[in-house]
Amino acid sequence: MIPSYGERPLGSRKSLRLVCLVLVAPLWSATMAWGESPAPTVHWGGIGYPDQYTTLTAGLTVNRFTEFDKEILPTRYDSTINNTFGLNFLSLSWSKQWGRVWEPLDGLSSHLSLGIGPTADQPSKWVQNELHKSLGFRPVHENSVRDDTDAMVDASVTGWQRWLNGAGEPPDAFGGVGVSAGTIYQEFYGRAGLRRVQAFPDWDTHPLVNFIGPLGVRFSGMGRYGRLADGAVLHAVKPSSTIGQVSGSFGSYRPGEQPAWEVEVAFTWDSGLFVNGVGQSRKEFFGSGSITIGPVRFETWNDTFNNKDKGPTAGATLTVDLLRAFPSWNLGILR
Repeated sequence: MIPSYGERPLGSRKSLRLVCLVLVAPLWSATMAWGESPAPTVHWGGIGYPDQYTTLTAGLTVNRFTEFDKEILPTRYDSTINNTFGLNFLSLSWSKQWGRVWEPLDGLSSHLSLGIGPTADQPSKWVQNELHKSLGFRPVHENSVRDDTDAMVDASVTGWQRWLNGAGEPPDAFGGVGVSAGTIYQEFYGRAGLRRVQAFPDWDTHPLVNFIGPLGVRFSGMGRYGRLADGAVLHAVKPSSTIGQVSGSFGSYRPGEQPAWEVEVAFTWDSGLFVNGVGQSRKEFFGSGSITIGPVRFETWNDTFNNKDKGPTAGATLTVDLLRAFPSWNLGILR
């Protein structure tokens, strides 16, 4: 079958309405959200550090996989995958710092997230082809498109210690283990690194401080290693994956509080989930950026640095931290 990039109808109008609702709903909150994104976001280039604070976030996460590239004579990215797919996950993520519940557990956090939703060509195709077309880029080819429902569950436990940060700043050194399971793939992983290290004093005398609080710069870095197994979507993943991620952030940081707002830029190297025609790992390099204002957070990631447009090309997430948006809710241990 000759690949094409013509328009395809969305699998379900009901699914599209649901996706649009989740995109718009967080913006209704006039009031920092973080919340780890569900798998496979970290393998698409998303920021993958564990949470430093207790959060309960809900939103939408989209990841797109492209079977072919945009060349006139297209080549297939992965020798075992014969379709294009857009993963549209309605997500719910809960991270808990347990020291507030029981003092002996101080420095221990847990995380649980669920992502589930329709796998279809839209809305990610519009970004990849229609938006690119307006910028003069050649459309990306398609053959067949996955039309199904997919889901992933993630769980992790992380230990935290204060290493480089001073008193009043949150613990910055972390190490822990986690598991991801679902229809896409299965993974058991370990990760360790530094989160929001204060490299130099904040600006607390600038005139802007009177309006938006202390301004500061933070740096983060992480190494992650995982053992992988196949799923219904990815039939022949590599047996292991190694990820390195570094980032810098700028925002308003107050001692003992989540950032009032924050902008973060990250770069990720991944040894890859995917394989080429002779079974070799497809290594990837991604860039990502996020902006957080109050409880609302938006992040997007892309493999533009590889000078290509195939494979795990891009994605985005929009979430709201329910604990910050609705502080009066009595949610018991969830807080």
